Amino acid sequence: MRRDFLLGAGPLLALVLCACGPAAPAAPPPTLTQSSDQQATAFFQTLNAPTPTSTLSATSSGPTDTPLPSATPPSVATTAPTQPPLPAAPTGVGGCTLMVSFVSDVTVPDGTQMNPGQKFTKVWQLQNIGTCAWTTDYKVVFDMGTSMKADLSQSLSHPAAPGATITIAIAMTAPEQAGSYKGDWLLSDPQGTRFGTDLSGKVPFWVQIVVGTTPTPSPSATP
Repeated sequence: MRRDFLLGAGPLLALVLCACGPAAPAAPPPTLTQSSDQQATAFFQTLNAPTPTSTLSATSSGPTDTPLPSATPPSVATTAPTQPPLPAAPTGVGGCTLMVSFVSDVTVPDGTQMNPGQKFTKVWQLQNIGTCAWTTDYKVVFDMGTSMKADLSQSLSHPAAPGATITIAIAMTAPEQAGSYKGDWLLSDPQGTRFGTDLSGKVPFWVQIVVGTTPTPSPSATP
């Protein structure tokens, strides 16, 4: 009886062992193949597909700063340039003004040609435009330059009230050497205050001569 049981159970045991063994590998799914025309159509469809637009603008900028109003510089009051004060005229006794105006060269105008050692008399015409009355105690005095052998101080030949015009004559001698010479002269009150033809009292009247012949410039050579 045991033998029959084993013979009957044999097939059943084999079936159980087959069920518990390793499973056979599954067959791979079939591969779908595309033709070359289908592949080209899919490529161009992908190339021409519309690009999705971004919901945010690429050019959107951040908040802009509002420029502050420029500060306007306070206005500066401009003042007209002040003129320098005029020089005060020299004053004489009692505070009167010593002022003289040159009128003309009566003789020997500027640039008069003289021979070496030639004697001449220089005559000026002057006007008293101050408030001091000139008396014969006033003098004409040499100031600077070339005296041309004249007296360095000479009294006025006659008085001159304010506004009057007088002539002053001085004997002179031309230098011996050729050249151009100039001598400056001023007036002086009895106290020795000198004054000239400018409000400052420092501008003299003068004599200017040329001794000898003036050299004639040679014409320039024509290239």
